[in-house]
Amino acid sequence: PGVVPDWASVGHATESRTIATQLPGTSGAYDVTATGGGCLLVLSEVHYPWWHLSIDGQETTPLRINHTMIGAPVAEGRHTVRVWLEPRSVWLGGVISGTALIVWLALALGGFRLRRRSRV
Repeated sequence: PGVVPDWASVGHATESRTIATQLPGTSGAYDVTATGGGCLLVLSEVHYPWWHLSIDGQETTPLRINHTMIGAPVAEGRHTVRVWLEPRSVWLGGVISGTALIVWLALALGGFRLRRRSRV
């Protein structure tokens, strides 16, 4: 933790460019042109375990940068970097809530039918 694997400072600053082509919310895309042996792309998104990142279509694990942000080393050249959220807890919560709703509706409908039969 806290160490970017296979990353070494080149000893002098080089200019790399990043252009946001889709601003993040639940997903984002960036065109990165890295020079001087590559760069470290740092995004100001809060690090959560459900962030995913791909570079030129190859999925990679986003790194935790400065304990709070996400990032990834980008090799020299022009690349497309995409980030997106896949919060499993939200999907799990939706499944549990949907199941509970179906059970509640079944019990309510069953109770309504019993009440109706007892009146007849």
